Amino acid sequence: MTKQEFLSVLRRRLQELPPADVSRTVEYYSEMIDDHMENGRSEASAVAKMGDPNDVAAQILTGSSAKRGAKGQTAKKKSGRGKGWNIALLCLGFPLWFPLLVAAASIILAAVIVMWSLGIVVWALVVSFGVCCLAFVVLSPLLFVMQGVSAGLLLLGSGILLGGLAILCFLLGILTVRLLARATGAIFGGIGRVIFGRRG
Repeated sequence: MTKQEFLSVLRRRLQELPPADVSRTVEYYSEMIDDHMENGRSEASAVAKMGDPNDVAAQILTGSSAKRGAKGQTAKKKSGRGKGWNIALLCLGFPLWFPLLVAAASIILAAVIVMWSLGIVVWALVVSFGVCCLAFVVLSPLLFVMQGVSAGLLLLGSGILLGGLAILCFLLGILTVRLLARATGAIFGGIGRVIFGRRG
């Protein structure tokens, strides 16, 4: 049997292994045959020294499945031990981590409340400027009659100015609500990712 025939049979028999393992194994046996040939053996003799490729593949597959089984059992044992330790550490550390968790939650909640209270202030300005604008515009004709044209125009101008401020605050309020909604979503999304380990 030639070197290529041996390696071809070996590769074909090891197809159930991951491709990287197959390549590594075939490369290993190729180098072994080359080493024997460099030491003076013929190609057929060097290949014969390796044994039957079917037997070699069977031994490799048996060893590979045994390793996978041992790894699985070790992982199960480790995960079982780890769960017990985790529960014990959670219980013992409760007096330390629970107050810290409550403090962190309180700080985050306070920050969200402060952010949204700024939004409420902006909308309160919209309402107050709007009400003042309406009052000034409605009362300006009365002031025309009672105090004269200059007083009426002054009140009407003030009403229009307050109306402009109300519109400006309204636009600012919409922008503020959008920003606050994004910020709140980012805060609670980050908390969710930390607690549940989900990555977006």
